[in-house]
Amino acid sequence: MKLSAAVAKAFADHGVDTIFGLMGEGNLLIIDHFVHELGLNYVATANEFGAVTMANGYAQAGGGVGVATVTQGPGLTNTITALRDAVSAGTPLVLLAGDTRDVENKQYIEQAEYIAPTGAGFIAVESRHSVLHDVANALHRARRERRPIVLNVPVEIQHDDVLYRTPEGAAEVPPAVLDEDEMDAALGIISLARRPLILAGHGAVLSGAGDSILALADRIGAPVATTLRAKELFRGDPRSIGICGGLASPEGSTVIDRADCIIALGASLSKLTTERGALFRGKAVIECDADPARLGANLDVDAVIAGDAADVAQAIVGFLDLAEIAPTRFHEEAAGLLAGLRDDGYRDSSGDGVVDLRTALSVIDEVVPVDRTLAVDVGRFMEETVRRVHAPDARSYIYGASYGAVGIGMGTAIGASFARPERPTLLICGDGGFMMTGLTEFNTAVRYGRDLICVVLNDGCYGAEEVQFRDLGKNRDLTLFDWPGFEGVATALGGTGVTVTTLHELHGIKSAIAERSGPLLIDIRISPDGMI
Repeated sequence: MKLSAAVAKAFADHGVDTIFGLMGEGNLLIIDHFVHELGLNYVATANEFGAVTMANGYAQAGGGVGVATVTQGPGLTNTITALRDAVSAGTPLVLLAGDTRDVENKQYIEQAEYIAPTGAGFIAVESRHSVLHDVANALHRARRERRPIVLNVPVEIQHDDVLYRTPEGAAEVPPAVLDEDEMDAALGIISLARRPLILAGHGAVLSGAGDSILALADRIGAPVATTLRAKELFRGDPRSIGICGGLASPEGSTVIDRADCIIALGASLSKLTTERGALFRGKAVIECDADPARLGANLDVDAVIAGDAADVAQAIVGFLDLAEIAPTRFHEEAAGLLAGLRDDGYRDSSGDGVVDLRTALSVIDEVVPVDRTLAVDVGRFMEETVRRVHAPDARSYIYGASYGAVGIGMGTAIGASFARPERPTLLICGDGGFMMTGLTEFNTAVRYGRDLICVVLNDGCYGAEEVQFRDLGKNRDLTLFDWPGFEGVATALGGTGVTVTTLHELHGIKSAIAERSGPLLIDIRISPDGMI
């Protein structure tokens, strides 16, 4: 078997059945074998950036390790921003990259040196003797390290003969043993707390710890909060106060302020979650994470526990039962504070050919089928989107702002749709993000028959920069763009489009959504001055 075929078969034998990519000299033989010999799924993207963002969305939506492939040189360098976003998101992803050892090839670069600053791992396939181990190692490391691993395969060795051996099943990882001293320190703090609050992060989502955390909350009488990435974990639960940090509701902020102990499970305690530590000042903080290297990395804490969020929550309940520690009643106080939570009662500002952002998002949340996957791009609209548009569960919310890169949304949405094909995927993006990357990959969604509803919140500008110029009292003309009509663009790309400029047209999109037969783009005109 040729090495190129062995690479494809090794990925397949390790359970990979979908690869996103763009074909070139360095990977075409591998792709050909994966599709035509093995009969597996290859999604041909419009550009290399899209390949990696789709693999990212696929993994985030529960598709396992995301796999993308590109050719050497410019094929690889076109992925750098998307790779960095996946690193920041902690996404298990393998990027299979072609390479060349020919220094006179115009596409030659030292590929490892380009990858290093992104924070992704790098494995160079040196020969036919190592290739099967290298594929297995890349997939194993992506899972274990929760980051992208670039697997570099020189085109010069892809015709070499390989003695193929079917890989053995992955060795079972023994369950982690919780450190007794760490547990004792945490239990001492919890036993003295009178107003404990549990904060769950993305790690809790990954470990499926929701029920275990709620059981712990009941045991200690604590309300629960989430980080932004885990925002749907306790959706609809009466114990939930919502997001912790800058996007917290006023009532939720009051509960956080009243708490005297924070138990953080699978949450990184970033500056956004803790408002640079100010939210947690004067409180006892216990941090639990499956990766010991992350403990105490972002905030000085009083106790740490290395372990899986679900295991830790269950263990704490067991120890509290043995010690017969009585629960607090802080959850009742929190419930009283949250009883005042109401719609913000804003005054709709629609008119003159534009729709109020808040009204638009509220209607979208109402009319798009509830059983959906939600992907959100980067833009000035994000804060209101987080508040007003929801997913049915935490794994159905695809977070696109890990690196703050505009244009991540379309790729992650399409990738997520392959992981969850039974439901529609709702993408919320801005006009700038759509023109940057969404324009090209919208046609990918068309070609592969994705059930994609793309909502473009179109204020005709790059909003963050428009705000800065406005605040500085400068002319905003450099931030403004006269885009084409996106309804016509969507039609030209093979989908359908709707333009919304009035409240009447906004409420009319329900029929367009109900009658969709493929990717649908909804262009909602928003005033830059009406953006929050």
